[in-house]
Amino acid sequence: MAGFYQAEGNRFSLFRHPGNPSWRVPQAGALGAILQHWSLGDAQPALVVLPTGVGKTAVAMAAPFLSSARRVLVLVPSTVLRTQTFQRFATQAILRDTAALEPSAPSPRVVQLSKRVTNWDSLLDADVVVALPQCVSPRYYEESAAPPKDLFDLVVVDEAHHAPAPTWNAVLRHFSDARAILLTATPRRRDGRRVPGEQIYYYPLRRALEEGLYQPVVARILEPAAGSCSRTDFDRLIRQEVIGLLGTPEHRTSQLIVRAASIDRAEALVAMYEQAGTPLALVHSRLGRKQRDSLLDELRSGRWRGVAVVGMLIEGFDHPSLRIAAYHDKHKSIETTAQLIGRLARVSPDYPQPSVVVTARDIDVYPELRGVVRALYEEDGDWATILPGIIDTEVEEDTENRLYARMFRPEVTDFDLAAIHPLRRVVVREVHLTSRWEPPFLSGTVPKGLEAGERLAGQQILYAGLNRDGTTLLLVTGSQEGPPWQSDELLDTFRYDLHLVSFRRSTKADQPNLVLVNTKRQATMRELMKLLGASAETSSGDPGRLQRAFDSLARVAVSSVGLRSTYSGTGVPSYKNLLGSRIEGGVRASDASHASLGHAMIQVGGGTSAYTAGVSTAKAKYWETRYTALRHYDDFITDFSDRYWFPPSSPLGPLLPQVSRGRRASSWPSASLLAVEIAPALVGRGWTIDGLGSLDRLELGGSPQYRGATQPGVTHDVHLLAGYPTEHGLESIWEGALALSGEVRPLTKEVLVSRGYSQRRSLSDLVSEHPPSVFFADGSMINGSTLNPPPQFSQANVEDLLKVEDWSGIDIRSETTSTAVKRGQGISVHEAVERLLSSRPRRGRHRWIIGNDGPGEIADYIWLEWTPKRIYVSLWHVKASAGEKPSVRVSDLEEAVAQAIKSRRWLTDAALWGELEARLQGRSYPRAHLLEGNAVTLGVILGRYSRWQRLTLARNQGRVEGGMTIVQPGLSRSELQARLADSPADLRATQVQQLLTVWSEAAQPFALRPTVVCSA
Repeated sequence: MAGFYQAEGNRFSLFRHPGNPSWRVPQAGALGAILQHWSLGDAQPALVVLPTGVGKTAVAMAAPFLSSARRVLVLVPSTVLRTQTFQRFATQAILRDTAALEPSAPSPRVVQLSKRVTNWDSLLDADVVVALPQCVSPRYYEESAAPPKDLFDLVVVDEAHHAPAPTWNAVLRHFSDARAILLTATPRRRDGRRVPGEQIYYYPLRRALEEGLYQPVVARILEPAAGSCSRTDFDRLIRQEVIGLLGTPEHRTSQLIVRAASIDRAEALVAMYEQAGTPLALVHSRLGRKQRDSLLDELRSGRWRGVAVVGMLIEGFDHPSLRIAAYHDKHKSIETTAQLIGRLARVSPDYPQPSVVVTARDIDVYPELRGVVRALYEEDGDWATILPGIIDTEVEEDTENRLYARMFRPEVTDFDLAAIHPLRRVVVREVHLTSRWEPPFLSGTVPKGLEAGERLAGQQILYAGLNRDGTTLLLVTGSQEGPPWQSDELLDTFRYDLHLVSFRRSTKADQPNLVLVNTKRQATMRELMKLLGASAETSSGDPGRLQRAFDSLARVAVSSVGLRSTYSGTGVPSYKNLLGSRIEGGVRASDASHASLGHAMIQVGGGTSAYTAGVSTAKAKYWETRYTALRHYDDFITDFSDRYWFPPSSPLGPLLPQVSRGRRASSWPSASLLAVEIAPALVGRGWTIDGLGSLDRLELGGSPQYRGATQPGVTHDVHLLAGYPTEHGLESIWEGALALSGEVRPLTKEVLVSRGYSQRRSLSDLVSEHPPSVFFADGSMINGSTLNPPPQFSQANVEDLLKVEDWSGIDIRSETTSTAVKRGQGISVHEAVERLLSSRPRRGRHRWIIGNDGPGEIADYIWLEWTPKRIYVSLWHVKASAGEKPSVRVSDLEEAVAQAIKSRRWLTDAALWGELEARLQGRSYPRAHLLEGNAVTLGVILGRYSRWQRLTLARNQGRVEGGMTIVQPGLSRSELQARLADSPADLRATQVQQLLTVWSEAAQPFALRPTVVCSA
């Protein structure tokens, strides 16, 4: 039976010679910390961080004596380390050398597992079991065949940075009643995940250097000859330097380790060194155990001058004669680079010569090698002395993060807060200057409705806590989700989300307090503001302040810029993305004249601190593409708030000063409300209105007598009117009030909308999340809380747009035929337009003219031509004159321009053809009528017949060219030009000019050919 470590005769003592202990300082410190940890009854695994090469194995071997272990499990990551660890435990030579164990003392019974266990009783006589995780982890066994949970009372994990991996972690969870010691040189994996357990001891690497436990590692960074840049050139350069070193008296006893990234590379390098008379062993994971062990034995005996390795012999491998490293292929992570350095830096009295790393200063320095590690390749130096800057800083940082996380209240039991690293991003909300509101969590208590166990925007709150001073609320939420294409729970997964709400109080009365929200879910953002009582007390961050805070960053390059069209149409992209390093000097006037700065991404800083930062002024959002510990997240919030309130000047000046910036809307424009467009994000996304149909057909407008005001600071709402086309006309279904914050509140009974199988939502909630664009007659536009200023007006715009027609014999005051018949003064404007369309020259064989007059129309007339190369579509909006004679009347144009702005999206929407077919068939309203053209052929291209689907217009959307025409015979071109030429210009003429410019700007993003047909 096992019991070696509990027997009285094992004769173990930590300090057998008190006056001259043989333990190294870090070993003695680690063992003392382990004893202290166990004496306090802490059930957490004890994490011990010791530099590579200072004696972690001796600590592992002494720990069973300290705990009087009944049976010990030692986990190792590789078969090489398994064999090495087995031999050391079986002989106890290290403990005998340190005088902790007498030379005549017996040794424990050690078992080395090389495969999975079929009979766990076979291990009952063992004192120590050395295994790879795949031999003992319950993840590899059926539940009935898993190891007994009380089989081991001590688990020692060597190279414990592997412990977060599922296979390793399953072992710790399975033997949760056993004491556990985790030994590693770094508490963080190469993928950034932290090692579990409580860090009880860390011996700084700089102390190891001071104590003489490490020796210098000299770097030879080779410069390739001019014109030599191939991989083969670099390899030969490194080989030449290495062979030269091996031939020196100093390195007579040194052996070489050659690092390769793949087996193929290693084989090629071995052949290259053999050609130069330097035979190398080749060790990689595909070798069998016996073959690998034989090669390593031959390496130790001197049969080989060195060894080429692929991902092996770095972790835990002890072979002190390896004093030269040929670094042909560099490691991709900090941890593996540091382990290589640590191997070479080990002190051995038998091999006192300094270690050397030979590599080339080539492009193969991976971005993952951050900061000081990348600097290793920039100049020759002692790598062992640089190593503390890599490892010590990370370990100390990790310790500080753990201490900070423990200050959150309430405490966390299910996960480690120190492991949380939020992305640096915020959505800015300003507290109104007249408001005395502050978040309720400042009292130090999680607000009601946000405690753990509550629901938040469809997710369950798993943790809710506050930082030490109560200025940041942290929430972890989760929900069970599955793919939309199956209804079973078999493929469901649990999704977790992190949300942070921070508050910063301004120090000046004219600066607003800030609420800074970090969440990627818009629904959660709205719900948080509601539960905190902030919805009515805050407004979206000021675009100008946000842009100035962004411009204050030390940008070194521009990654991308998004120019948001201030006249974007529904259902189409509203951004023009500009990419490349020369953006700042390459934005054309045509790009800038029709857009405002929507978002920007830049590279900030340089060297070790370079990162990408971005801003979206319309969403009041700022972000950086880097994650940070909670401790540093608070610093990030404070720094950003300071730059938002008091932006420092940037030596480079603002980004793209020639591009218009939106600004905070403090009041509604004084000009007439022209049109309201539903947000593009809501069109073509499958939203439906309960009891009616697709949300795409919703007509969203605003009352012309909106309750705006010209004086600053007045923020009364705009009255929204929502209608839906039916057989009887445009039916009003909902009314709401749109505030300058972009929030919408219903004024009538709420309308519900849904998408797929998702939960139904209110229309006001959906429109609040995606605010509509409100257009005004002076060219200004408000989206959410952002005011985009009007474009520059010019007389050239007017002259380019206007096309004169002869209206003789036309009753320009009668739009429809029925009205003209009643008045008896000539034919209607509609009849005149139909004649005009019919008289236009044909481009090809097929042409159709379709009428669609009525509430919710696509256009009064749709002119469609189909040629082998192009599809031509032109929408015609027709309005009668308000007077008997042509003149300059603003009201004549306002309604037509508004309709044209709202309908232009059809020309880029593939759904146009299906909707047009539905209206021709009377399935959608208003009903359309074919005035000219072959009905059967039109039915074919509109998709009426399934056998001809390949001919449909929907399959040929990329060949569409569009145009749009406003017909207004009441506008006199000559009179308008005369009035504009006056100094000062006539007010009405200027307003008409503004309307025409608005129409021209609105058509620009669609590459339309806008035209206004008028009188002479």
